[in-house]
Amino acid sequence: ADEHSELSGRTLVERKVARTVVMAAHFPQGREFNLYTDVEASAEVLANWPGTIEFVGYEVGKTVLTGHTLPDTLGSGHPVSRAYAKFWGAGNGRSSWDLIAVFVAVRGTEGLYQLSAPGRVVMEADGSNTWLFDPEGRHRYLEPLVSDDVVAERLENLLTEFAPAFGADGAVAT
Repeated sequence: ADEHSELSGRTLVERKVARTVVMAAHFPQGREFNLYTDVEASAEVLANWPGTIEFVGYEVGKTVLTGHTLPDTLGSGHPVSRAYAKFWGAGNGRSSWDLIAVFVAVRGTEGLYQLSAPGRVVMEADGSNTWLFDPEGRHRYLEPLVSDDVVAERLENLLTEFAPAFGADGAVAT
Protein backbone atom coordinates (compact mmCIF):
# COMPACT_ATOMS: atom_id res chain seq x y z
CA ALA A 1 0.00 0.00 0.00
CA ASP A 2 1.08 3.54 -0.66
CA GLU A 3 -0.34 7.02 -1.34
CA HIS A 4 -1.83 5.81 -4.66
CA SER A 5 -3.62 2.69 -3.46
CA GLU A 6 -4.64 0.94 -0.30
CA LEU A 7 -3.87 -2.37 -1.97
CA SER A 8 -0.51 -4.11 -1.74
CA GLY A 9 1.55 -4.62 -4.88
CA ARG A 10 0.74 -8.31 -4.87
CA THR A 11 -3.01 -7.64 -4.61
CA LEU A 12 -2.82 -5.09 -7.44
CA VAL A 13 -1.07 -7.67 -9.64
CA GLU A 14 -3.68 -10.30 -8.76
CA ARG A 15 -6.50 -7.92 -9.74
CA LYS A 16 -5.02 -6.06 -12.70
CA VAL A 17 -2.50 -8.26 -14.54
CA ALA A 18 -4.27 -10.53 -17.01
CA ARG A 19 -1.15 -12.34 -18.15
CA THR A 20 2.60 -12.18 -17.77
CA VAL A 21 4.87 -13.03 -20.67
CA VAL A 22 8.61 -13.24 -20.07
CA MET A 23 11.63 -14.10 -22.16
CA ALA A 24 13.48 -16.43 -19.86
CA ALA A 25 14.54 -20.04 -19.32
CA HIS A 26 15.45 -22.84 -21.70
CA PHE A 27 13.05 -25.72 -22.27
CA PRO A 28 12.90 -28.47 -21.25
CA GLN A 29 16.05 -27.60 -19.34
CA GLY A 30 19.11 -25.44 -19.63
CA ARG A 31 20.76 -22.29 -18.41
CA GLU A 32 19.57 -18.95 -19.77
CA PHE A 33 20.94 -15.43 -19.20
CA ASN A 34 17.75 -13.78 -17.93
CA LEU A 35 17.50 -16.31 -15.10
CA TYR A 36 21.12 -16.87 -14.12
CA THR A 37 22.02 -13.16 -14.05
CA ASP A 38 20.11 -12.79 -10.77
CA VAL A 39 19.31 -16.24 -9.44
CA GLU A 40 17.79 -14.98 -6.21
CA ALA A 41 15.35 -12.56 -7.89
CA SER A 42 14.49 -15.10 -10.59
CA ALA A 43 13.73 -17.82 -8.04
CA GLU A 44 11.57 -15.39 -6.06
CA VAL A 45 9.46 -14.46 -9.10
CA LEU A 46 9.14 -18.07 -10.28
CA ALA A 47 7.99 -19.24 -6.88
CA ASN A 48 5.77 -16.35 -5.86
CA TRP A 49 4.35 -14.49 -8.87
CA PRO A 50 0.61 -14.29 -8.14
CA GLY A 51 -0.55 -15.28 -11.62
CA THR A 52 0.41 -17.39 -14.57
CA ILE A 53 3.66 -16.84 -16.45
CA GLU A 54 4.05 -17.63 -20.15
CA PHE A 55 7.67 -18.19 -21.14
CA VAL A 56 9.40 -17.45 -24.41
CA GLY A 57 12.29 -19.86 -24.00
CA TYR A 58 15.79 -19.34 -25.34
CA GLU A 59 15.29 -22.11 -27.88
CA VAL A 60 12.21 -20.40 -29.37
CA GLY A 61 13.78 -17.05 -30.24
CA LYS A 62 17.37 -18.05 -31.02
CA THR A 63 16.68 -19.20 -34.58
CA VAL A 64 13.98 -16.65 -35.48
CA LEU A 65 16.11 -14.01 -37.21
CA THR A 66 14.69 -10.55 -37.90
CA GLY A 67 16.11 -7.32 -39.24
CA HIS A 68 17.78 -8.51 -42.43
CA THR A 69 15.16 -6.93 -44.73
CA LEU A 70 15.08 -3.56 -42.98
CA PRO A 71 17.62 -1.72 -45.16
CA ASP A 72 15.55 -2.61 -48.25
CA THR A 73 12.10 -1.99 -46.75
CA LEU A 74 12.80 1.01 -44.52
CA GLY A 75 15.96 2.43 -46.00
CA SER A 76 19.44 2.30 -44.56
CA GLY A 77 18.95 5.60 -42.74
CA HIS A 78 15.89 4.51 -40.77
CA PRO A 79 16.67 4.43 -37.03
CA VAL A 80 15.66 0.77 -36.69
CA SER A 81 17.74 -0.23 -39.74
CA ARG A 82 20.66 1.73 -38.37
CA ALA A 83 20.37 0.06 -34.97
CA TYR A 84 20.41 -3.40 -36.51
CA ALA A 85 23.35 -2.42 -38.75
CA LYS A 86 25.33 -0.91 -35.86
CA PHE A 87 24.98 -3.91 -33.59
CA TRP A 88 24.73 -6.86 -35.99
CA GLY A 89 25.82 -5.61 -39.42
CA ALA A 90 23.72 -4.18 -42.26
CA GLY A 91 21.35 -6.77 -43.68
CA ASN A 92 22.10 -9.29 -40.94
CA GLY A 93 19.40 -10.78 -38.79
CA ARG A 94 19.19 -10.96 -35.03
CA SER A 95 17.66 -13.55 -32.72
CA SER A 96 14.18 -12.39 -31.78
CA TRP A 97 13.45 -13.44 -28.22
CA ASP A 98 12.19 -10.06 -27.08
CA LEU A 99 10.18 -9.36 -30.23
CA ILE A 100 8.40 -12.69 -29.78
CA ALA A 101 7.68 -11.90 -26.13
CA VAL A 102 6.16 -8.52 -27.01
CA PHE A 103 4.20 -10.06 -29.90
CA VAL A 104 2.70 -12.76 -27.65
CA ALA A 105 1.98 -10.29 -24.83
CA VAL A 106 0.07 -8.00 -27.20
CA ARG A 107 -1.44 -10.32 -29.80
CA GLY A 108 -1.38 -13.77 -28.22
CA THR A 109 0.00 -16.77 -30.03
CA GLU A 110 -2.01 -16.13 -33.26
CA GLY A 111 -1.42 -19.61 -34.64
CA LEU A 112 2.36 -19.22 -34.48
CA TYR A 113 2.72 -20.96 -31.13
CA GLN A 114 0.79 -23.00 -28.66
CA LEU A 115 1.22 -23.00 -24.91
CA SER A 116 2.56 -26.10 -23.23
CA ALA A 117 0.60 -28.00 -20.65
CA PRO A 118 0.83 -26.37 -17.20
CA GLY A 119 3.93 -26.93 -15.15
CA ARG A 120 6.68 -25.26 -13.18
CA VAL A 121 10.08 -23.85 -13.99
CA VAL A 122 12.42 -25.03 -11.24
CA MET A 123 15.65 -23.10 -10.64
CA GLU A 124 18.94 -24.53 -9.47
CA ALA A 125 21.56 -22.60 -7.48
CA ASP A 126 23.67 -22.02 -10.63
CA GLY A 127 20.70 -20.42 -12.44
CA SER A 128 19.91 -23.40 -14.62
CA ASN A 129 16.30 -24.42 -14.99
CA THR A 130 14.29 -27.59 -15.41
CA TRP A 131 10.69 -27.94 -16.58
CA LEU A 132 8.32 -30.09 -14.54
CA PHE A 133 4.84 -30.81 -15.85
CA ASP A 134 2.32 -30.14 -13.11
CA PRO A 135 -1.44 -29.84 -13.70
CA GLU A 136 -1.57 -27.29 -10.86
CA GLY A 137 1.45 -25.36 -12.15
CA ARG A 138 1.17 -21.68 -13.09
CA HIS A 139 3.85 -21.71 -15.78
CA ARG A 140 3.58 -22.52 -19.49
CA TYR A 141 6.03 -22.15 -22.33
CA LEU A 142 5.70 -21.50 -26.05
CA GLU A 143 5.86 -24.39 -28.48
CA PRO A 144 6.24 -23.46 -32.17
CA LEU A 145 3.48 -24.42 -34.60
CA VAL A 146 5.12 -22.96 -37.73
CA SER A 147 8.64 -22.57 -39.08
CA ASP A 148 11.03 -19.91 -37.84
CA ASP A 149 10.82 -18.25 -41.27
CA VAL A 150 7.05 -17.77 -40.93
CA VAL A 151 7.47 -16.15 -37.50
CA ALA A 152 10.34 -13.98 -38.75
CA GLU A 153 8.26 -12.76 -41.71
CA ARG A 154 5.36 -11.82 -39.41
CA LEU A 155 7.70 -9.90 -37.10
CA GLU A 156 9.52 -8.18 -40.01
CA ASN A 157 6.16 -7.07 -41.40
CA LEU A 158 5.24 -5.55 -38.04
CA LEU A 159 8.58 -3.75 -37.83
CA THR A 160 7.91 -2.07 -41.16
CA GLU A 161 4.11 -1.82 -41.33
CA PHE A 162 3.68 1.73 -40.05
CA ALA A 163 7.21 3.06 -40.32
CA PRO A 164 8.07 5.85 -42.72
CA ALA A 165 11.00 5.17 -45.01
CA PHE A 166 14.23 7.06 -44.31
CA GLY A 167 16.98 7.88 -46.74
CA ALA A 168 20.64 7.04 -46.20
CA ASP A 169 21.08 10.51 -44.65
CA GLY A 170 18.51 9.70 -41.94
CA ALA A 171 15.86 12.05 -43.32
CA VAL A 172 12.31 10.84 -43.92
CA ALA A 173 12.04 9.86 -47.59
CA THR A 174 9.28 11.50 -49.58
